[in-house]
Amino acid sequence: MSLASSLALACDEMRDQQSQLMTFADARVDRETGVLNRRALVEHLQARLTARGEGGKKVAIVLCSVDVDPYASAVDGEASLSSVARLIEQFARENDVIARYGPQEFVILLPRTTLDGGLVVGERLLKVVDASLERRV
Repeated sequence: MSLASSLALACDEMRDQQSQLMTFADARVDRETGVLNRRALVEHLQARLTARGEGGKKVAIVLCSVDVDPYASAVDGEASLSSVARLIEQFARENDVIARYGPQEFVILLPRTTLDGGLVVGERLLKVVDASLERRV
């Protein structure tokens, strides 16, 4: 086999692997909002609950249900699900996991966070999202 043939074969193989990786990534990310989807959320939660060590099982969960027009866009000046997702991402800590759970629901997993800590985060997030949505009306 010539060098050119070997390189062409290697390039084809790399393209196939890249395509498989993209398919896997797409299966875990919500296309509309860019955050993780429900499947990825379940994977993160299972991993967290089976983790060993300090704080491995301690996790607070915040469910955020938003009332936005599903057909809104930033061009209209209205809040969209993707703008709410960006807001939650800005609000979250680096190790928090944000996922779209339902049509207008987001879940934030807060590792190493107590129930009381989760309540504080949820209340703060509510104020931030409410303030943002009120500004757009």
